[in-house]
Parts: sequence; structure tokens; C-alpha cells
Amino acid sequence: MNRRGAFSKWYQVPFKEGLWMAGVFLGIFGGLVLADQPSRSLLVTSGPSKPYALLVAVESESNPEGAFRTNDVHGLAEQLLQAGYPAEHLLLMTCRADKPQSHPLRKNLEKQIPEFFAQIKPEDGLLIYWTGQVYRSPKGELWLATADWEPAQPAETSLSVAWLKKQLETCRAKWKLMIIDTPFQPDKTAGFPRVGSQQLAEALEDAPGLALLTSSRAEQSSPVWPLVEQSNFGFWLCQAVAGHADRDENNQISLQELVDYLFAKVTKTAREIYQQEQTLKFYQPVAYFCPVVATISKASLSSVLEKFAEQIGEQAAQHGVVQIAVAEFRPLSEQPCLGSLLDGGPGCLGRWCAENLEKALHQKASLMGFRVFPYEEFHTALIRNKWTPQLLPTSQTRSLTVQARTPEAVIVGSFSARSGRRLTLQCKLTHLSTGRTLCRSQRTVLLTNEELGMLGVSLDGAWAWLPPKAPSPQYPLPPSSPPSEPKPVPSPPQFEPGFPFRLMIYVDGRPRASQPIGQKEYVLFRRGEVYQIVVENHLPEPVYLRLLVDGLNTLPEPVLNSSGMLQKGQLVYLPARRVHLEKARAWLLDGCSSEGTPKRYCIQGFYRRMESTTPGKALYEWESFKVVDPPQSWAAQQRYTEQIGIITAAFYALPVGPRGGLQPAATGPGPTQKGELQEYLESPVGPLLSLIHLYYALQPEDQPLPAPPSSLSGNNP
Repeated sequence: MNRRGAFSKWYQVPFKEGLWMAGVFLGIFGGLVLADQPSRSLLVTSGPSKPYALLVAVESESNPEGAFRTNDVHGLAEQLLQAGYPAEHLLLMTCRADKPQSHPLRKNLEKQIPEFFAQIKPEDGLLIYWTGQVYRSPKGELWLATADWEPAQPAETSLSVAWLKKQLETCRAKWKLMIIDTPFQPDKTAGFPRVGSQQLAEALEDAPGLALLTSSRAEQSSPVWPLVEQSNFGFWLCQAVAGHADRDENNQISLQELVDYLFAKVTKTAREIYQQEQTLKFYQPVAYFCPVVATISKASLSSVLEKFAEQIGEQAAQHGVVQIAVAEFRPLSEQPCLGSLLDGGPGCLGRWCAENLEKALHQKASLMGFRVFPYEEFHTALIRNKWTPQLLPTSQTRSLTVQARTPEAVIVGSFSARSGRRLTLQCKLTHLSTGRTLCRSQRTVLLTNEELGMLGVSLDGAWAWLPPKAPSPQYPLPPSSPPSEPKPVPSPPQFEPGFPFRLMIYVDGRPRASQPIGQKEYVLFRRGEVYQIVVENHLPEPVYLRLLVDGLNTLPEPVLNSSGMLQKGQLVYLPARRVHLEKARAWLLDGCSSEGTPKRYCIQGFYRRMESTTPGKALYEWESFKVVDPPQSWAAQQRYTEQIGIITAAFYALPVGPRGGLQPAATGPGPTQKGELQEYLESPVGPLLSLIHLYYALQPEDQPLPAPPSSLSGNNP
């Protein structure tokens, strides 16, 4: 291998002062850096370029493993299109391709690859992803299997690695990155042993300017992941390009970030799920430009659901599917290797996504010739049969009926990964009788504060732009550690210094202590206890409060029809209604006094308006908050169990203009109470300031309840 020759091309690259001599030194001892762990030497970042991508899967779809690896390639193509790669700059060659000339036959590969490389200019970049089998001939030559490969005629039916290397050497791209996933298997076909990704990379590594990344080392397997219908490596590669590798949060994925992310995720998953080692290898030329591999899109959740509806509608029409049902979006996996996926569940976001996808499909149904079952009807049928979205589709659910009709296909949505506000969703349209996947898509969104809150994530710090807060005898809370010491796990917002809102639980007139567990705050109860929620606003400005218990609004909500519109005629308001956080009616909390003393508000239950009393006031009745088993809860009666055990408090600034909302005035506890509340004209809320999720659960009977909170407790008044 001529390593000096590989370096000679890089010798002409202008280095920064001090780096030039280092480049000469490395050139003497080798032109490539081989990394068993991610390298930190990618120092020079490339400027804007037009990225190209060659994506090849030479896999048979007759077996699940081949189909999963083909999913890798098609999934990566979809992510690259969202990441700024023009469609005309992608060459996708798989046995699943629509056009025959895009099938990975030898004649197609030998014709398409040179023509594709010829389009690339010196300022452009090139990304290659190759998955398939590699064989070594008795003479030591490496051959890439093609879709028409015949072991008896390898020279005539396979693609020579030497030929591919020559094409890479003549490619003029400013940066070239080849990602290889050729799984090693210790068997022979017609006397030809299979080799893995590392052996193929070593045959290509001295091609000038070529960086290589392999999915595994020599004699390591690259396992598939049936749960996600992809390979372990391919799944995490798609997540990386989708935006989860963006460590510095600049909305770009650099090569260094890509490599670091894959090294961490692939290795960890292989150990936790397969109890085996899968170690990547990265080969880079000296002083290699660190290209921007992908630019992250900033799609909203609503726009992505609309895009899913378009894709599914087109495929349903193409396959003649008439009856479609939408299942609730669920976490793709509860495996710990998925990191901070949802931190315990999808909250109410899974149901919200399903309902809004169903609405988007309903708008397209008549034009495209299919029917969508109402989500509530389908959800009720699943509950009646004791089925969950995870069972869809299986042989058990093929007899599913919804109002005497049987869905032909079901849409199963999932959340596959989350990093900060960035969430990746997958969506599949699957035929119930055959189990065949008719359509699959994956997209990444940037969640709003309210959508992040629906996942059960508490938010703080959004209020930093407000004027300085007046001091309080109990604020700010002292930090648990010196400010210079980083916290390994962020605390719940109420335990952070200077947090301007308080959410407290009272039982029998006494505060109930809460405790942080990880990033969550918990309160423990006995069965049958009646509790109240006490809230304080330590800001000098008034704020709005949307307060949900088990996902139900504490204020009465107007009754809506099946289309989500207000009923005609006189409005009817009912208590304890399931509502989206962005649409919930809000309480109004005044700011603290000039001395810094906050007002204390007590919400005692689910409220119902009875009648007007004096101008600006009305009589309200409320059902007290009583701790019961989940089947007896208000939420379970509405078949809405996703948020059981969670109290959600969202604080909003007041908008410019007239303020509105309801201001609570507390009375004594009791199972059913009446009281007078001050009323204001309703008006939209302003920006979200902060969001708290307070979790509660039953304390075992043989264990004592926590002592009343001290002055340092997060749930202390």
C-alpha cells in the first residue's frame, strides 16, 4: 500500500500556521489516520458545497435481513433529502428501486457510477453508503456481489473492488466519505470466503482523499434489529443524519459529530441487546477537511403529520386500500440504549399525533378514494379487545371490527429517538390481512414548548427575559452544590435556584413533601386522600396558568363536536375534559406584591360554572381531587389513561391587550364544594414561561408517608 502516495495529494492543501509541519511529519509515517475510537484531528472545516450521495444495497429481499438492510438505504435516502441533498444529487440503487436501471446489476453499476461521479465538481462533496456481500477470490482479489452475481462466474457477474477504487480516485469531489456495512459471515460460496467491512476498507484506504467508516471490525457481525426493521448500524446512521448527532446544536452534522455519535450508539446497542461487540473503524486522510455531512431541517410536528398524510394517501390509493385506521403513536422501544427517548412514555403526545394525522387524512380521503375510521372509535375497539398499538398488525388483530366494519390497513406510528427538542417519528401503513408494509416514512421535528410538555418534560429558564424578580423570604432556593460543579442529572424545575413559580400539594391543610427522582418530581399519597393544589407566582407580573390533572383541565371546557368545532347554539361547559395543552382554558394569577410577597392560590378540584352572581363574579362547584385507583379515575371514564398520575402546570405571560381568564379563590376542603370566582374576559395567552410536571403515586401501606417539607423542599410553600 502506497501511503506516501496517498498523502502527496494532501501536501498541497494550505495549512494553518503550525499545522503544516505536523502534516509533513504525519506524511512521512503514513498518509491515513486509523482510529479504533473517534479521532479528534478533524480540524479544518469545509465551506459550503453541493453534496452528492451514492447509496447502494445489494441485498435479497427474500429474507428479512436483506429487507432490513435495504430499509437502511431507503431510510438514509429519505433523511438526506430532508437534510439538504437535492433529489438529482442522489443515486439510489437497490432491488426495490422503481426503475430497472437502478437495480444493482453489474451492468447498471458499471454504467451509472462513472456517469454519476462525472457530475461532481471539485467544490462538491460525496457521501457513499454501501451494504452487500464481499468475497475474496483464491488469488486474493476482492469482489463486490451484485444482484446478478453468479459464484461460478465471479469475474463476469461481480464488481471488482479494484474497479471501484479507480472510480473513487478519479472522482473530483472536495471531500469523499464512504460508509461500509458488509456483514462478515464465516461461510464460503463456491470456494469464495466472505469478508467484512474492515477488509473492504483496507483495500480502499489509500485512495487519495477518501475517508472510510466501517460498521464493524474484522470478523465481527453487523446484526439486524427486527424491532426497528433495520440493522443496528443503519438505524443509528439514520438517526444521526436526522439531527440527533448535532452535538453543538448549530443545525449541522459534521463528519466528526457523525463519527462520535455512531461510535457511542452502535457499540452500546450491540452490547445491551445482542451481548456482542460491534466496533466501528474510521479511516481518515491526514488534515482531512471536516465536511458538513448534513444540514438539519426545522420541520414542525404539524407539517410532518401533514406530509405523512400525503404519503400514506398516495400509497393507499396506489394499492387500492379503502378502509384505514390510525393507531396511537408509541415509543419504538423501551430499550435503555435509546437514551432519553421519552423518559417513561409518550405522555399525551402519542394520542395527539394520531388524532391530528387522522384529521389530515380525513381531508384527503374523498379525493383519494379511501375512508378513515374515527380515531376514538378505533381506539375503543382496541380497548374492548384488550389490544395495544404494539400488537398491530398481528394475526390476532385481523378480525378487528370497528362499528361492524373491518379496517384493511392500519397506520402504526412511533417515536424512535429524541435529543432535546428534536424528535424523530416513524410511520408505517401495514395491510392487516397480509402483514405487508405498504408505506413507511421517518421524519424529524422540532418540538414546541407545549409539545415537549406533552411528553412529560418539565421546562424552566424560558422566563429569563422578564424583569428581575423581587426578593422573597423563601427564594431563591439555595443550590445543592457550588455553581461551578456541573450537575450530572438536571433537577426538576422547582428544585432549581431562582425558579419563579411554586406548585405544591396540600392534604388536610398541610403541605405534602415532594422528592426529586432523576428529572422528575414525585408526591406520594394514600388511597382515598383528598388533596388540593396550591400555586404561587413570584414574578411581579401577572401570568396565566393552564393546570391539568391526569391530562384533564381543572377548568370547564366547551363541548366540541366530532370535527373539533364548537357546538351550535348555547355553549355547554363540562368539567374534567381532556384537552390539548395549547387549547386549555387558563387561570389568571396576579404577580407578587412590591415587597416580594406572592399571592397563594388554591385549586381544589375540577370546576363547573353554576350561575352568575354579582357583576364579574360567578358561582362555581367543584369535584374535589380524591386519590383513587386508575380504573375509577375521571380520565379512565373518558378512556384517556396516558396522563394518569401527572399534574401539569404551564405558566404563560400575558399578551399585549386585555387580559382574561379565571382567578381562583380558595375555601375549605371537601368532596363537593361551591365557591365564588372572579371572572375575566377570555383572551389568548402569551409566550410559555415555564412548565412543571408533578408526578404522584400511592405510597405502600406498610411504609410511612414523607415528613412535612423543610424550608429547602421543592414542594414547600
